[in-house]
Amino acid sequence: MAALERAGVRVGVAAVRLPEGELLAEHRAREAFLPASNQKLLALAAALHGLGAEHEFVTRFAVHRGALVVAACGDPNWTTGGAHDPVAIMAAVAARLQEHGIAAVRDVVLDPGTLTGPSRPGGWRIYDPAVAWCPPTGALVLDAGCFEAVVAVRDGAGRAVIDIVAPPVPLPIEGSIAVTPDKKKGAVYGLAAGSGGVRAWGALWNKAGSRRVRGALPEGDAIALRALRECLVRAGVAIRADAPEHEVAELFEYRTRLADALPPMMHDSSNFHAEQVARALGAARHGDGSCAGAARAVAAELRALVGAWPEVTIDDAAGLSRDNRVSPGFLVTVLGGCAAQPWGETFVRSLPCGGQGTLERRFTDVPFTVRAKTGTLRDASALAGYVDVPDGGRIAFAVLVNLVRGRAAHPSWRQAQDRIVATLAEL
Repeated sequence: MAALERAGVRVGVAAVRLPEGELLAEHRAREAFLPASNQKLLALAAALHGLGAEHEFVTRFAVHRGALVVAACGDPNWTTGGAHDPVAIMAAVAARLQEHGIAAVRDVVLDPGTLTGPSRPGGWRIYDPAVAWCPPTGALVLDAGCFEAVVAVRDGAGRAVIDIVAPPVPLPIEGSIAVTPDKKKGAVYGLAAGSGGVRAWGALWNKAGSRRVRGALPEGDAIALRALRECLVRAGVAIRADAPEHEVAELFEYRTRLADALPPMMHDSSNFHAEQVARALGAARHGDGSCAGAARAVAAELRALVGAWPEVTIDDAAGLSRDNRVSPGFLVTVLGGCAAQPWGETFVRSLPCGGQGTLERRFTDVPFTVRAKTGTLRDASALAGYVDVPDGGRIAFAVLVNLVRGRAAHPSWRQAQDRIVATLAEL
């Protein structure tokens, strides 16, 4: 730790033994750090405190004056090919319309409730909105706000074959990806979504086989409504302005669990899932499902959970915003507070163990169990969670590292974090 700080890195550490709260270690524990994706720990703690571990996202469909109305709730779980496949959900809506004798609707209308406003937090403006880790959020968003494509080499073809596999709407492809025998040149290619479709560029090595490419879509709500319209038409439900003005107050509802969002949010560190969960919290508990309302809701629930901490600033739920500030002491207090709640084990077990998720290559051969959330930005590395030792004890810890001056390799930051955790496990 001292060597890192001499190299221009600021390190903050806090650790306590649970449940008694015995202080085991602290260094700069009350100083504010950029938490990176450790922010997701706070977002999940707030959501479980405000919504409960059994919370369900409920999307309701009704017919009003002949239009199909979707009362959306920010459900993050609609994923093509998954347990909550939007094609299957939309087909069920079409079938329910037909059961009511409705062969045509005048329009498909979104009721977003309070999940309105910009689709990304203000602190995300510095990032390219086309990248997969910076997707749009909203009231009704499919496939984590992204498209996914398979790019494949076919024998003798001069261009790669591009197949958009998600979301379930046709996306026009502009440009192409060349096939080249030059391995170095064949590593530079990509797809980027715009308002009209997907733009392809670059070249793929002719021995590359197939690759999957993801990118963010411009507006998630618009894509979801388009998918629903197309699904209705395929199922035989027309959309026309002169359709009868049917009224069905409770046509169909679809539910998913908050628990379904936890693996992508905590194991995969999905920024989309963190923001969607926080927006749903803001809408349900605080009457504001905007991105800014989500941040305020997280802050409010954390104050209710552990009280006010002056060095803490909550600017988003995912940890991309560079305006977030969190101290190691605050993180450990939240971790201890969560572990003591009735939903505490849901929180603890949502975190990846060593060898899983973002800890895939860390803590794989140690005599203790680590459940923790990582966080990485260009000048920040974070690790916080729990150590379960063989005697049955549990330690809550946070190790936050921010670059102050000079340069430091990320692996050295992580190695230092892992050594600190190993030392704590021996106390």
